[in-house]
Amino acid sequence: MTDAEPQRRAGQAPGSRARGIGGALPDRTARGASDDHWSRRAGRAMLGRPMSLAVVAGKKLLAQVVEVLVRYENKNTTALLKAWDDAKDEWLVELVRVLPEVVGRLEQVEQFQERLKLRTESPEFQRLLDNVSFEASREAIEERRRMLAHVGAGIFDVTMTIAEAARCERVIREVDPADIFALRRVNGSQEVLAGSHPEDLEILIAVGCVAAVPGGMPALDHEQTVRYEMTRTGSLVLRLVTTYEAPTTG
Repeated sequence: MTDAEPQRRAGQAPGSRARGIGGALPDRTARGASDDHWSRRAGRAMLGRPMSLAVVAGKKLLAQVVEVLVRYENKNTTALLKAWDDAKDEWLVELVRVLPEVVGRLEQVEQFQERLKLRTESPEFQRLLDNVSFEASREAIEERRRMLAHVGAGIFDVTMTIAEAARCERVIREVDPADIFALRRVNGSQEVLAGSHPEDLEILIAVGCVAAVPGGMPALDHEQTVRYEMTRTGSLVLRLVTTYEAPTTG
């Protein structure tokens, strides 16, 4: 039996590599191919072939799921960059729309024009604006992208230092529109019974916008209460999104 005989019996041409259901897989024995490298190449070889996807998953995949994965596999770098650019353009249009309102509220600030010029010429400010733009370009939720446009407009506020605005931008990466509205409802402080935990404040507490202060006044039934207060970070975040309101319906 020749070396090619087993391949002929398997229905393969002599010299061909083993093929999966979806097509040829990379040769794992190739010189210099690490396990990790092979895994990545094998994944790429199988992705985009519905039958192979079903095998990889170990179960039958719904046709709709396979279709999404195949469409994503066929998205090249140019298509991804265009999608990000389109999202950034939407964000920029909204930012330009609300920026006059932000500037109009600050025109009475002493030396506003000079301070705004210095701010916008700062490399730190430009990097901060880039950060907000990047977050918006990769944001999946349209309403949250709109919120980020108001964040972008808010960083032009000359009454905040760039460092304060940058800190708020990092905090807002974990914040959704609903959290902003919940933060506004805190309105100084909110007192609840110890042991209870307002669900709408969970993220705000985690990112430092709201603090739980123990030792409040006992309730009538003598149970201890906990007071939730807006922190300085929380108040700065609200200043950054002053112009942001819930979308109108109808």
